[in-house]
Amino acid sequence: MDMSVPFKAGARKHFPKAKIIFDKFHVLNVLSAQLDKVRARENKGYHEILKRTKYLLLKNPNNLTKKDKVRLDELMEYQHLGTLQAYGSVLEFKKMFDYKKPSYAAKYFKRWYEKVIESNIPEMIKAAKTLLNHIEGILLHIKTNISNGKIEGMNSKLRGFTKRAFGFKTLKNLKITIFIAFVASCTK
Repeated sequence: MDMSVPFKAGARKHFPKAKIIFDKFHVLNVLSAQLDKVRARENKGYHEILKRTKYLLLKNPNNLTKKDKVRLDELMEYQHLGTLQAYGSVLEFKKMFDYKKPSYAAKYFKRWYEKVIESNIPEMIKAAKTLLNHIEGILLHIKTNISNGKIEGMNSKLRGFTKRAFGFKTLKNLKITIFIAFVASCTK
């Protein structure tokens, strides 16, 4: 699930015995948001170097085009920038999900955390502290490999149906539209 306070509070209230697992997507989103804050802060002083890098730095390195790779290689010459140090920290953190055993991942996280704290990049320190506060649920994700991606995808589709159903006169018609769409998606 998402790491937001209301989500956690609701889960604890309604499912007191459940173990809370934080989805990899939401964990990485914490880091990406702070990386973008570092980039935005440094962009004021290094605009020519950092212009048009927002999505480049947020993109999965495996999905980079040839042009993106060339641009990223050019950026790497500026390792003194906090933005590139933060980018490196995010890439390093992602390696934690390669571990199959939570105990190994926990040791890896501890080393990563200490390195980020030493970096003196306030945005990344904030992200690291947030992840430390949620480490148990992150390690449970590594142990179980449970993700809520499919549910979030369905939720997104439901919102789309709701928008399309704006012209429907009854809730019954919305329910029928949702039912038909899900039956169609299950038969694919």
